[in-house]
Amino acid sequence: MTISRRFMLIGFTLISLSIALGPLIYPFFMKTKSESADSLRRPPVSIAYVDVQKVFEGSNSGKAQITAFQKELTAKTAEVKRLNAQVQSMKNQLEGMLRQGNQRAVQSRLPAFQAAQKKLVMAQQEATEQLQKTQADVDKNFMAQLKTIMDQLRRDEHVDIILAYDPSKTLSADPKLDLTEKALMKYNQTFPLEAAAPAASSNKPSDSSETPDQSP
Repeated sequence: MTISRRFMLIGFTLISLSIALGPLIYPFFMKTKSESADSLRRPPVSIAYVDVQKVFEGSNSGKAQITAFQKELTAKTAEVKRLNAQVQSMKNQLEGMLRQGNQRAVQSRLPAFQAAQKKLVMAQQEATEQLQKTQADVDKNFMAQLKTIMDQLRRDEHVDIILAYDPSKTLSADPKLDLTEKALMKYNQTFPLEAAAPAASSNKPSDSSETPDQSP
């Protein structure tokens, strides 16, 4: 078979394939073309952002809850320091008795020292767990409240998406997209200072549960 005849056969084969596959390929290209046209006609998505931490720290209820949390932290820290000082004092006394060779006195006071150590460890664990729970409850309550006003703010500002802004994870952001101040104003209007009262008073039962430990 000559070279020219081979090219003729290849040409006829390609023509036959194009005729056979044409009805299948043509709708695909038309669909792709129509989708591209639709995407060009579709308006761009508008985005804004809110600095959630600033809204919490700047809100009236947020300030009240921060004050309540700091007060609870101070009280629990003072209690742990008191127990730690007590344990350290008992330890010094036991070491003094050991230096004097008073083994009987050491044996008699050792159970009380061990009990004081155990109480200190438990107080540290309880303080850490309670403070973590308080912070988690405050964060959960605040985010639930914030989300209730975000939809209305999004509609008022005619944007499609409002993102939570995190300065530590954002490389660059246009200040014109920042709705933090408007979110803060709307939050204070929707959730006045009285809204923080249930969250701040929710820790009172835990304080009452610790009162038996202070009794002799």
